[in-house]
Amino acid sequence: MPRLPVFSLKDAVAVVSGAGGGIGGALALSLARCGCHLALTDIKAQPLAVAAAAAIAAFAAAVVAEYGKLSVLVNRAGVGLAGLFRQCSDEEIEWLFEINFWSVVRMTKAFQPILEREP
Repeated sequence: MPRLPVFSLKDAVAVVSGAGGGIGGALALSLARCGCHLALTDIKAQPLAVAAAAAIAAFAAAVVAEYGKLSVLVNRAGVGLAGLFRQCSDEEIEWLFEINFWSVVRMTKAFQPILEREP
């Protein structure tokens, strides 16, 4: 079996959405331990108040302005609904879809040109 190339994270730059806790938070800590520079975002205002106020395009520009590159994008932000499907309102489903689908699309579109410049 061919070996996969080793990708060093020392001095790499990673964007992690959903970094205010859970898997996203744990991943951010792991990346930091590997020597990665981090740009974090989360819908929760308290853990990441500055990022909550930024638009995605402005966030991408800020990452490039700060670090000059991006090595890793982790689209980890996500929410869920509890209960039976018939109990969920259209507004709740739209909210879920906005975060779980469109935020991933928007983040990827904003950061893809930056990522394509990296090896």
